[in-house]
Amino acid sequence: MKKIIASAGMVAVGATGLHAANYGDSSPDEAGKRWSVSAAVRGFYDDNYTTRPSRRDPVTGERLKRDSFGFEVSPSAALNLPMETSFLGLTYTYTLSYYEARDANKTDQSHDVALTFDHRFSERYHVNLHNQFVYSIEPTLVEQGQTITTPLRADAEVLHNRAVLGFDAQITPLWSVLVGYANNYYNYNDDRYSALLDRVEHLFRVEPRHHLAPNTLVFGGYQYGITDYLSEDFITDTTDFLEPDVRGTDRDNESHYAYVGTEHKFSSVLTVEGRVGVQFITYSELDQDDFSPYADIVGTYSYMPGSYVKLGVKQAHNATDVSGPSLNELTLDQDATTVFLSVRHRLTALLSGELFGQYQHSTYNGGIADGESDDYVSMGLRLAYKINRHFSAETGYSLDHLSSYDDARGFTRNRVFVGVRGTY
Repeated sequence: MKKIIASAGMVAVGATGLHAANYGDSSPDEAGKRWSVSAAVRGFYDDNYTTRPSRRDPVTGERLKRDSFGFEVSPSAALNLPMETSFLGLTYTYTLSYYEARDANKTDQSHDVALTFDHRFSERYHVNLHNQFVYSIEPTLVEQGQTITTPLRADAEVLHNRAVLGFDAQITPLWSVLVGYANNYYNYNDDRYSALLDRVEHLFRVEPRHHLAPNTLVFGGYQYGITDYLSEDFITDTTDFLEPDVRGTDRDNESHYAYVGTEHKFSSVLTVEGRVGVQFITYSELDQDDFSPYADIVGTYSYMPGSYVKLGVKQAHNATDVSGPSLNELTLDQDATTVFLSVRHRLTALLSGELFGQYQHSTYNGGIADGESDDYVSMGLRLAYKINRHFSAETGYSLDHLSSYDDARGFTRNRVFVGVRGTY
């Protein structure tokens, strides 16, 4: 059964998201076009491209963090096909980044393919599919679209595929049901990360919904999650024959979520959707379990054309690259609380700005790190000035800061860029 599930995850498709270091490349003016092509050229400075601590190596005395100037070239293409009852959208972005201070492997490359499909069978039945496939050495790019982040080193070359499929059926004028499936597939190139984090995640959802008022939905829901680790490699190393080594697959787990929620439109510009409940997670290979709160709340305020504020909070478990020394002291995962803010504002007809911020507090579950925590802050600011119909100038800044119980994990990273973009 595990092999069948893993194969399904490899061919699934996933959803897109905004990240401070990888701003959306299309503007509202381009959103209605059937097709468009775009290319950005940027110069940048990265003060810690290795995402290492600021201290020096205690043995060699060398600085652990490395900084570099560089440039980035990023062509992209988008296709939008509206049909009578369907919509198909497809985008592809390629990015080549050059770091002048590196002694070797001066370039990084990434591929980002996003697919959206929406179909309405009738007024009562509707299906939608969102897709994102990313291959990159930059973990912040790979994690976009994920509310909860796993902070990793910048050389964590990885393939990530995310799928979100939803079917909405209007049973009666007052009752509907939403059935959904989400899939995440991670495949790391580095042997250590591969042993710890190669996995397929499945999440099945059923939500009966009641239309309490024209602008208000209330619902209860159940979700069933499977986290299937794919590596048989050892993630612990002990010499005591009484403490057997642990493989990556030993962290397999299943989750059951029960929650209630609401979706309410306070006005034509302000919408809030939220779920609160509990998560019960079992680790079958280790005969352990855990019980924790679950929450997923998002509010969106679209206060003028081309401008919005989105604020949210999420509470759930997430994977970690910390393992522990033995079977009896194995770190299973982290319990994470994340608060995020996204703002887009049109300052003038030609000048627009974007702001993204995220704070995440994660507590380790099990192992010698049990009860210890990490605090991760990620934020970014971008300004874009429209020179004419086809060209714009842009500049931006992003910050990533990880404060950890383990000094060897913490880091601070600042990045700035300036460049031009052409779109046709």
